[in-house]
Amino acid sequence: MHPEQGCPSIDGGGDVTQAQGYIWVYSELGKGTTFKIYLPRVTGSAQPMPPPHPTASIAYGTEHILLVEDNPDVLATTVALLNSLGYTVLTATTPKEAIRVAQAHPIDLLVTDVVLLQMQGVRSVRAHLRDFEQEFART
Repeated sequence: MHPEQGCPSIDGGGDVTQAQGYIWVYSELGKGTTFKIYLPRVTGSAQPMPPPHPTASIAYGTEHILLVEDNPDVLATTVALLNSLGYTVLTATTPKEAIRVAQAHPIDLLVTDVVLLQMQGVRSVRAHLRDFEQEFART
């Protein structure tokens, strides 16, 4: 096989093995590669496939989620997904920003990056939100 062509991959090799079959591969430089798949002979008649299960309906949310994430790609993807499911998503890229957002808006759920670089991430935001909730409850 030519080095620039790379090695061909076989998707489904596990299926062949599970069916107690095997794959024979022969490759010759300049001529190509031959794959032969051997499966055991089936005796009896084929059985019809059961009908597919109906697709479950997707539940949509109405809650307000505070998403704290410092990676812009992860943030954008997660916001798009949560919005498509009906959630109102508020975002922050740092714990300090998350605290400001939480003080200005109702929050039903906090979703955060476990490894935020500033203020020990999750612990800091949770501690400040608890303090804010206690202060809010007193008023």
